[in-house]
Amino acid sequence: IRPSTAVSAEIRLLYQGTTWEYIQFLDAANDGTGFLGDEGKHMLEAWLNAEVPVAMEVAGDRKMVPPYVMASASWTGSIENYTIGGSVSGLAGSGLMLLNNANDDLAIDANGSFTFDTPLADGSDYAVTVKTHPSDPSQTCSVSSGSGTLASANVTNVLVTCSTNSFSVGGTVSGLAGTGLVLQNNGGDDLVITRNGAFTFFSKVDNGNGYNISVATQPSNLSQTCTVSNASGTVGSGDVVDIGVSCQTNTFTISGTVSGLLTSAVILQLNDDELEGISSDRPYTFDTQLEDGSAYSVVIITPPTDEGLVCTLSNATGTLAGASVSNVDVVCGEPSEVIFVDGFEDAESCGEC
Repeated sequence: IRPSTAVSAEIRLLYQGTTWEYIQFLDAANDGTGFLGDEGKHMLEAWLNAEVPVAMEVAGDRKMVPPYVMASASWTGSIENYTIGGSVSGLAGSGLMLLNNANDDLAIDANGSFTFDTPLADGSDYAVTVKTHPSDPSQTCSVSSGSGTLASANVTNVLVTCSTNSFSVGGTVSGLAGTGLVLQNNGGDDLVITRNGAFTFFSKVDNGNGYNISVATQPSNLSQTCTVSNASGTVGSGDVVDIGVSCQTNTFTISGTVSGLLTSAVILQLNDDELEGISSDRPYTFDTQLEDGSAYSVVIITPPTDEGLVCTLSNATGTLAGASVSNVDVVCGEPSEVIFVDGFEDAESCGEC
């Protein structure tokens, strides 16, 4: 194993002495089918090719060269250590933690330069990663130029860039029956709502920033009023989904003016329901309010009892269209003439009709 500061090594290779008889045994016992396969033959070749001094020959037997150093080397010198570092930008939260090679934790609390505490030997690999992303506000940090191999110099170009996380803002609309509903967030980011159900604004809001939902345009056709619940707050570490928009159809009144009464009252009825007794000339308004889009019909259910007094209604029927009706008028009087459908005033002038 190479010491961390070594740059070179000394290696010694040795022969182990062995008798010629043992070599022959290995050759016979390992003919390529046995436990050691061809290794015995290889060892024999090694012995046969060895230069054995004549002095080593004993009683006509050749012996392997005794152990001796064939080559050697030893570790010498030292390796320089270098640091790993770079710079951080965009940091707004707290708790950012970096790692080098999954170790050497380094807490970062401000933008600017940083250097890991533990230097590495020249030639070592390095890999800078984010262990913990910042919070308050929630951020995501990315690393560029974060890995490589030391090459006889400190690393200073690791870039850590942080950006604040943003989240969507939305909720649910209920009761919508009209058209043209427009919501806003923080006075902008107009969102047209066409149906009941979930909605989400187009623009996300950074963690830690506020949101404020309002109705920019109320629905029409049918006329409605929509109100917002949970309308404002601060974006946390997740999407806002609990804003409620509830719409109610607006109601309107039916009214008019009565004129020409004498001593008795006239009784009006709205939609076969509410009665309104009027005994003098004056404006009147039914108490019952009708939702926009509803039909209305006013009739004289009891006319005045004054002899010869006749009352007529104008604009007595219709459909509410985003506003109260105020022209259902009652005009009473003694008929001085009869107007027929053909335009003649009386029977005498009518002739043969």
